[in-house]
Amino acid sequence: MVIFFIAKALELITESRFCDRIPEMIIERAIENLRSRKVSFDIDNTVVDTYGRAVDVYNWFLGTNYRIADVKSNWQLAEWFKNDTSVEDPLAAARNFYNSRVVMVQANPVAGAISILSRIHKARLNPYFLSARPGSKRPLTFEWFGYWTPWFDRNSFLLQEEGDQVNPGFKVESINSQCIDYHFEDIPEDATIIHNNTQATIVMVNQPWNQDFSLDSRFIRSTDPKSMSSLAYAFLELAKSLQQ
Repeated sequence: MVIFFIAKALELITESRFCDRIPEMIIERAIENLRSRKVSFDIDNTVVDTYGRAVDVYNWFLGTNYRIADVKSNWQLAEWFKNDTSVEDPLAAARNFYNSRVVMVQANPVAGAISILSRIHKARLNPYFLSARPGSKRPLTFEWFGYWTPWFDRNSFLLQEEGDQVNPGFKVESINSQCIDYHFEDIPEDATIIHNNTQATIVMVNQPWNQDFSLDSRFIRSTDPKSMSSLAYAFLELAKSLQQ
């Protein structure tokens, strides 16, 4: 618990320094422009650094030395589990590992997430948080957000109600049901499905597994070298686009 508290303190300090470097006028104008629009955030690796935590825990259990930069797809864990001959079903092992409490609840926020979300909240905007996570993991989702962003109530979350299956199609249903204008995402496959089946503009949060991905329209992505694994830079890029 002490280590977790220290991690939270360091995150807030880092984010405070980042926000000091963001032109206030850009952020203020972005927030004003978003008052008449709806915004949603994917949860894993957009707000919650789930894969970063999964890599750390995997290394601890298996004695490996992988880095987040080694994750080249959303199913990288399954590829790593294939190297363990004692694992009969690498895909099932990866799902169980990724969706475990030690990963989901103890993950840190993605860089800049808390600062951006706190600013949005102070401006009285009401974003949505949606995920393809299994419905059985709802309590873990609420536990994480209750700790890091307790100011958002449960009406802000669009989550599967039950079951143990990951369902990317749920994101499409949620975005269409709420008429979302801008959706923050990190998974190329999900971004493609959302782009093809909704009217939302995709705001990509840069991660190692989406660097070769692009869309020909309704697509925003930061090209700043420091934007990797940062929600703050993705939001800043949206802010810039809203000025145009």
